[in-house]
Amino acid sequence: MKRGFTLIELLVVISIIALLSSVVMSSLNVARAKGRYTSATSQMRQLKLAAESYYSAIGSYPLDTSIGTMPSGLSTYISAWPTPPCSNYVYDWNNVSNLGTNINVDMRTISPSASVYTYCIYSSTGSCGGVDIMTVASKQLSC
Repeated sequence: MKRGFTLIELLVVISIIALLSSVVMSSLNVARAKGRYTSATSQMRQLKLAAESYYSAIGSYPLDTSIGTMPSGLSTYISAWPTPPCSNYVYDWNNVSNLGTNINVDMRTISPSASVYTYCIYSSTGSCGGVDIMTVASKQLSC
């Protein structure tokens, strides 16, 4: 009598392992998306606090900057301009009126041709140019 496994038994075991690994991978992807969301909202709070602190001290917001760079003068209130948790995204400071009275801070794609703002981080008027990240129901950030 031969000892060993039949081809059918091996295929059944392999398919069970494949099924279990796909379930684990999908759970891992959800956990990563929630982690990115938590990171982005934390950075949003830092940017919002820095903007409000600057406004309290100076009486206006810093002027507009190029995509992904920290406005001058804001370094007093935030140690470094944060990097979003999604690759190919940056935080963009927009002084809408360029008078220092109305700003939006958005997370957007790096490409200047992509003018659609993905997530609004902060708006001094309360009117975001994109989706307010705090209202994302799934609490997940897909990149």
